[in-house]
Amino acid sequence: MTTEDISRVPHSVFSLDAVPVAEQFDVWRESIGCLFEVDVPKERRAEGFRAELDAHVIGDLAMARTHTQAQEWARSSATIARDGMYHLMIQIYEAGTMEFTHRGREQVFGQDALVVFDLAQEMRSRTSDFTNLSLLLPRPLIEPLLKQGGDRHMQIISAQRNPL
Repeated sequence: MTTEDISRVPHSVFSLDAVPVAEQFDVWRESIGCLFEVDVPKERRAEGFRAELDAHVIGDLAMARTHTQAQEWARSSATIARDGMYHLMIQIYEAGTMEFTHRGREQVFGQDALVVFDLAQEMRSRTSDFTNLSLLLPRPLIEPLLKQGGDRHMQIISAQRNPL
């Protein structure tokens, strides 16, 4: 791929830098609302909110670097029905952590591993301030390449093993 080819990849950058402090979280929630429901305590919203997202999209594939403050995340049945995402999302955290409960187990996820989300399934998590990379892959593109089928939702893949 040449430099010219790369420059044609659709690219967008989202930042709250120019948004008035009192509106920053609401603008973030509206922007990310196409995939996730997010929340932070009201008292923290008054202090302003940092969020930056740098994304590249090629067809149904997307890669994004997100840098933002601590918050709660969810994909409810209403969000899933509304967006119709039939993708897997794979994330790696450069900084920060995510906590979630899945199949009755509390888990903490941080650096040196990948986490897989099935965007067709519900989820809830809490994050610290973080920077991560997310890769969104259409299920029909990735599933034929997996060694094993089955539910990958909220699966953590450590650097020491390769179950895919």
